[in-house]
Amino acid sequence: MDHKITYYEDGSKNSEYWYQNGKLHRLDGPAAIYYDNSSNKLSESWYQNGQLHRLDGPAVIDYYTCENYYYINGKGLTKEQFKLYLNTYVKQIKTELNLYFNDVNLIPIVTVNAILPKYALDNPIRANPSLATT
Repeated sequence: MDHKITYYEDGSKNSEYWYQNGKLHRLDGPAAIYYDNSSNKLSESWYQNGQLHRLDGPAVIDYYTCENYYYINGKGLTKEQFKLYLNTYVKQIKTELNLYFNDVNLIPIVTVNAILPKYALDNPIRANPSLATT
């Protein structure tokens, strides 16, 4: 990961960039940050593999205009489209996790407390394998 900082003529920070393989990229924060000559943030932009992308909020935050812009894999979305995408995405992940855990006969730890009593009544051998006969 390469980190580049540019400066104004007076020595104050102008911008910061994070690159991976020559493309703007950062997983733990914005990959591009711009400052005014008083070192106040003007904007932050989240990139992955050179594309504007963020799943936990706006990919571009413009502090000067107080505007937020949403992008997923480089595609601009309205806030409503972004929320709809996330809801669909989360449902898909939950479905895939349920299929995976059913395939390997495991229960996700986060749901054990919520479903164990009913689960144990419905299938006591699965809930307690020691009850199975060999």
